[in-house]
Amino acid sequence: MYIHEQNENSVIVKIGLLFSLPCALFLLLSHASVHAYTLPGTGQSACYNNSGIISCPQPGEAFYGQDANYRHTPLSYTNNGDGTVTDRVTGLIWQQIDDGTQRTWGQSVTYCQDLELDGQTDWRLPSRWELLSIVDAGRFNPALNPVFSCTNNENVYWANTDDLRYLFYGWYVFAYYGDAGGASKGGEQNVRCVRGAELMKPTYSDNGDGTVTDQTTGLVWQKAGSQTAMNWQAALAWCQDQTTGGETDWRLPSKRELESLVDDELKYPSLNPAFTLTGAAEWFYWTSTSYSGAPPDAWRVDFNIGYTSGSHKTSAVESVRCVRGGLAASGMDPGISLMLLTSDLP
Repeated sequence: MYIHEQNENSVIVKIGLLFSLPCALFLLLSHASVHAYTLPGTGQSACYNNSGIISCPQPGEAFYGQDANYRHTPLSYTNNGDGTVTDRVTGLIWQQIDDGTQRTWGQSVTYCQDLELDGQTDWRLPSRWELLSIVDAGRFNPALNPVFSCTNNENVYWANTDDLRYLFYGWYVFAYYGDAGGASKGGEQNVRCVRGAELMKPTYSDNGDGTVTDQTTGLVWQKAGSQTAMNWQAALAWCQDQTTGGETDWRLPSKRELESLVDDELKYPSLNPAFTLTGAAEWFYWTSTSYSGAPPDAWRVDFNIGYTSGSHKTSAVESVRCVRGGLAASGMDPGISLMLLTSDLP
């Protein structure tokens, strides 16, 4: 439970309000998985085939199992009216609009450290994972919720994360599509600062049955991926047919879910040793999320270097690693969380 006020009476009032919630809500909360934080959804609500938008397929139909077939935690933001935006899922507070000035990586770090906005001075340059957390895969040009403003929809934003491939390289996120990559820190990019508790890194537990649990997000992953590469439609179906660890509710992971496996402190591969890389296409893995700016493509993650990019859905150079668990598999309405309830109470 997140209760920020120190006043004893406030705490009592908040607890009383929580216990007065409707029974259905109480049951929802009591059955929630225990993990560090809820992974935001991608924002994608449309379903796609290999060429464009379609009516969302049903189980057993072609292209079933894609991002929009599942109810992920919806993206949720509050415009604070003071130049800042609160992400109601992660709790992070963001600079609403960049200042339009391009800076080197070092200058960007200093800019955020010196920023005073909304009377607060604890701003910082976001990590790669934090910056990706506000990407909306249901949009492009820019791939951000309209609550955020960009001085240019093609802005590239620095992240305070080293790209370990080369000395003096740093991560960035491209606002137009929402992909991630790296560039020389001496180059100039835009800046969007953040404040609040840093998002926790994954903590993995090998379950000894061919699965690995991320204790941070609560997701359960296949330890090993597919032995062969396949196209996107086949990848969706492959996860639907899996039985690993005695479970059958596997699905192809969303863009956000698969990105969460990238380990910023590793390279070649940028994947925790709890997992194994197998097959002919051991580096590239499909996500269930279509590339909304180019519907014939779907998102993939390159676990050699950790980059996120699009790939044509009919290509067969990507492997598959399935996931289960979380709100997407539980069937619960993800629109309410205990953190949001307690933080919004008067």
